[in-house]
Amino acid sequence: MASILSGFEYDIFISYRHNDNLDGWVTDFVQNLEKELRGTLKDAVTVYFDKNPHDGLLETHNVDKSLEGKLKCLIFIPIISQTYCDPKSFAWLHEFVAFNKLAQENQLGRDIKLSNGNVASRILPVKIHELDAEDKATIENEIGGMLRAIEFIYKEAGVNRPLKSTDSKADNQNRTDYRNQVNKVANAIKESIQAMKSPASKPSVNLNQVLPSGNKATRSFGKKATWIAVGLMILFALIYAVSQYMDSSETKTRDKSIAVLPFVNMSNDPEQDYFSNGVMEEILTHLFKIGDLRVTSRTSVMGYKGTTKNMIEIGNELQVDHILEGSVQKYGDKVRITVQLIDASNDNHIWAERYDRELKDVFSIQSEVAMQIANALKANLSPELQQRLESNPTTNTEAYDLVLKGREQVGLYYSTFDLAHIDQGLSYFNEAVKLDSNYSNAYAGLARANWVLGQFSPKAGKKFWENAKKFAMKAISLDPNNGLAYAELSEVQFKWEWNKLAAMESLQKAIALAPGDLGVRSDAVYVFQRTNDCARLESESEILNSISPSEGSISDYFIPLCRNNIDQIRKLEAKNYGNHAPAILIHQEKYEECIELLTDQINNQGYSFMSNAILGEAYALAGNSKLAESIVYELNEQSKQRFVSKTSFAAIYFALGNEDKAFEMLEVALKENDPYIHVMMEFYASIYRAKDDPRMASIIERSWIPRKM
Repeated sequence: MASILSGFEYDIFISYRHNDNLDGWVTDFVQNLEKELRGTLKDAVTVYFDKNPHDGLLETHNVDKSLEGKLKCLIFIPIISQTYCDPKSFAWLHEFVAFNKLAQENQLGRDIKLSNGNVASRILPVKIHELDAEDKATIENEIGGMLRAIEFIYKEAGVNRPLKSTDSKADNQNRTDYRNQVNKVANAIKESIQAMKSPASKPSVNLNQVLPSGNKATRSFGKKATWIAVGLMILFALIYAVSQYMDSSETKTRDKSIAVLPFVNMSNDPEQDYFSNGVMEEILTHLFKIGDLRVTSRTSVMGYKGTTKNMIEIGNELQVDHILEGSVQKYGDKVRITVQLIDASNDNHIWAERYDRELKDVFSIQSEVAMQIANALKANLSPELQQRLESNPTTNTEAYDLVLKGREQVGLYYSTFDLAHIDQGLSYFNEAVKLDSNYSNAYAGLARANWVLGQFSPKAGKKFWENAKKFAMKAISLDPNNGLAYAELSEVQFKWEWNKLAAMESLQKAIALAPGDLGVRSDAVYVFQRTNDCARLESESEILNSISPSEGSISDYFIPLCRNNIDQIRKLEAKNYGNHAPAILIHQEKYEECIELLTDQINNQGYSFMSNAILGEAYALAGNSKLAESIVYELNEQSKQRFVSKTSFAAIYFALGNEDKAFEMLEVALKENDPYIHVMMEFYASIYRAKDDPRMASIIERSWIPRKM
């Protein structure tokens, strides 16, 4: 039986590993799909499915012309399982890869324009297992973009199996219904076939290859007329998608909340991770500027890099209604960026777009993505804000690339505590400044690298802090709208100059320029808490909670700490407060639980003088002075190689009951302008307990006197 369209042998080709049909799952799926299609499409469609393993195309058979003919289909449906993405398997190599190549070369192209203006792939994946990260990367590298599949997965704790028609939606953590998922597949097929039958729906340009997928040859769009056509197609698709999304009777009024997940590096080179991370962060920074949006912080999303969780799970965990995911492929002076905005309540697309541009156009792509998100979520964009979003930070792409590398190195320090990363970052930022002496972000990078050295280097001192302030001021002079530079300046003013008024002024400017930047707002909360300004702490905490409940929850610990309400802290579930959990447990006098938690943290995350100090506190308060004293010795040894705050020694001495020695350490911390004196009461419960000692009142008062550098 022929295809609906001439020149094709089948309408649908079902590709699968035979091991995934041992219990008949694939057979049942095909039968149910065929029934659903009969009730969805007026025309009869033909489906190729290898029902008989004895006379069909087996993985042990050689490729022949019969397979090539059968692959000439309109829609290719791979059943993506835990075993499908195997480069040695027949299904992967001679079906998936072969169809991907064939589709890009035939008259329809692999990607087709639907009647609503959106673009869909003729590869329609059905996913029956959560995938390992390497399998997901294999697929995404082959298709040159993010894997978007209709999922048939039943999930419970420790369970990862195909969804069956007999499974209850209520029991499935994914909350998907088998019949509804089959219907989604049928509807997607209907949309695609209708588009292929309509000549007007064919793309006016080839969207498949400007950059190589894997090691394929580079192609180029070329002509201006092509770009005009692409621009119109994007515009119409966006207008339709937004109107459909906002006006649908099935769609509730959505919250303007969004998380941007780490972008996937599609360049087949792990060394390019810095570039995909950098593009993601630049888009995130643009979104922070749009005060009408509620944007999840960088730190909250980075844990989802390489995740196999679906969008519904991630949306629930991050408490957002929308998720942006994307991929980046850099090749020479070309870049491909693919982005997809997802409705986190149902894992459906709102819109998707792929940008194939020159590397020099990367700034305009980032701006376009941010503004499309703002339009889709009906956020307010003033002309002044739009102008800021569209401004290019530099015309030198090499300098931009160096800044991304520098930021990556500074970020790596926080996970490795290896100062060599900071030195490497400084080198990249300095090279960027040489290439473009007016590049504000390069100076902001130098500011951050220097204050990190001032805070963490064993040679910490005045020079690094002075450099940090100088570079932050230079960045601001070059770009008064650089909120990042104001945030770096506030770090110096607060941690080194001990000038809380100047620090808050800089933070307020950073917030005004990037009202959605939760990192900056969190810094403001920390400043108020550390200066015992409880009224302003509560006010800023309310704002932070309204933007991001998950980020603002830390105020549940800070506010009673500021109000000296230990009874309230003792009611908290410590596990909800991350790095502050050990201190909460000490307040709750759960010393053994604190010791167990910190032992696991240190074993899993490596050395941290603060974790070791709290562990020493817990040992001392639990009555094990010998182990507490051994940690004092260990901290002394560590201080020969890296910076160790004197406040950490003070915390253990307070817990041991040696108050004179503890205050001696705090006096040294004052003399050295120790930046950790500002967090000593937040992290060290034993220091907090000495809050009412007149000597502590004197130290607190003196630590906020503005000092001359």
